[in-house]
Amino acid sequence: MANGSNYDFLKNLKEKLWIFAQPTPYQIFIRILYELYNIFDTSVIRTPDSITNGKFFSLKYQIDAIKLGIDCVNKNSGVIIADVVGLGKSIIALTIANNLDSKKLLLLFHRI
Repeated sequence: MANGSNYDFLKNLKEKLWIFAQPTPYQIFIRILYELYNIFDTSVIRTPDSITNGKFFSLKYQIDAIKLGIDCVNKNSGVIIADVVGLGKSIIALTIANNLDSKKLLLLFHRI
């Protein structure tokens, strides 16, 4: 009897844990659409142009990264910003910090 209750417990546990989930192709498709086309409110963020009095441009790909970064920090207490050299990772990070009114910012650079 004890082995039966262990089996039931493990079966119920596996049904509730995401790691054992097997999403359908439709669920995966919907998730991809959500990730690609999720619309953010553009009126609430400060842009690189606005916080530097025009010294930096507000480029669309950077604004998108700033919005995603703010969302990620709010959900996960942090964000990793990675891209090729010269696309403004430091500007993006500083603008995220400015929008979150944060006085703390950790930047790590690694050169290969």
